[in-house]
Amino acid sequence: AYGSDRGGADEAAAVAPPAVEHKAHVVIGHVCSSGAIRAAAIYADAGIVMIATGPRHPRLTGPAGRRGIFRLAGRDDRQAESIATLIATTYPAARMAIVHDQSLQGRGMADDIRRSAIAAKVAPLLVAPYISGTKDHAALVFQLMEANIDLVVFPGQPLEASMIVDQVRSAGGKIETVIGTDVLAADAPPARMIAATREFLVMLPWTGREFGLSLTPPNPPRPAEHLLAVAAIEIWTSAVVHVRSLDAESVRAALRKLGSTTVVGPVLFDDKGD
Repeated sequence: AYGSDRGGADEAAAVAPPAVEHKAHVVIGHVCSSGAIRAAAIYADAGIVMIATGPRHPRLTGPAGRRGIFRLAGRDDRQAESIATLIATTYPAARMAIVHDQSLQGRGMADDIRRSAIAAKVAPLLVAPYISGTKDHAALVFQLMEANIDLVVFPGQPLEASMIVDQVRSAGGKIETVIGTDVLAADAPPARMIAATREFLVMLPWTGREFGLSLTPPNPPRPAEHLLAVAAIEIWTSAVVHVRSLDAESVRAALRKLGSTTVVGPVLFDDKGD
C-alpha cells in the first residue's frame, strides 16, 4: 500500500491507521520529522516495524518504547555537535548567529546547535527565526547587521538562506561564512549564496556512494530519498530472510543485531534504531 502524509503530523496520523488495519509487516517512511514522529507512535503500539528514510529529529527514535522504529537518516543532534566542533576549532573568534525557519525540524536543529555551541564555548550571539515563504527579510537583516554577525548557521532551506544572505549584502553588510545543515546540500548551491559569502559549507548527509554534492555532475544522481527507500527494503528483506519469519519481534531483533549491504553501502543500526 502507498500513502502520503504531505509532510504533516495530522496527515500522518490519518495515513498510519490503515497500515495497522491491513496488518502491514513493515512501513518504509515517513520522510518528514513531524509526520514520522506522530506515525511512529502508532506503528510502535501496533508492533509494526518502521524504517524511516528522511527524519532527522532525535525524538523519532528517542522514546524507550519505540524499539521497532529505525531510521536511515542522520540525527540532527549529531550534526549539531559536528557544527559546534567545526566552529570552535576553525572559527573560534567568529560572531555567530543561528537562523531557522520555525519548522519542527529547523527549530529543533537550531536548539541543538545552540546547546552544542554553548558546550563548545562558542555560544551564538543571536538565534533568530524567520517566517518561511517570506521574501522581505528586512527585520532579520537589521538584527544580523546590528550584531555585526559574520558567520551564520542555517538549518533551513537553501533558497531562503541565500535570500537572507543576499539581502545582508545589498544592505551593505557581509556574511563571511555560511554553514548549512544537510538540508542545504543541494546538487548546486544557489548562485546568490556563493556571490554573497566568502565560504559556504554544508554538513553533507550520509546517502551512500551514488549521491553527493557536485556542481556539474556527469550523470544526475538519483534522489537520495529514492535510494534510501530501496535500501530500507533491502535491509528489511535481509532480516526476514535471516530469521525466516515475518514475526515483528524477531525481525526487530535481527535489524538491531545484523548489518546489511545495500544500494547505498553497508548499514548497521545502533540500539536506538539510528
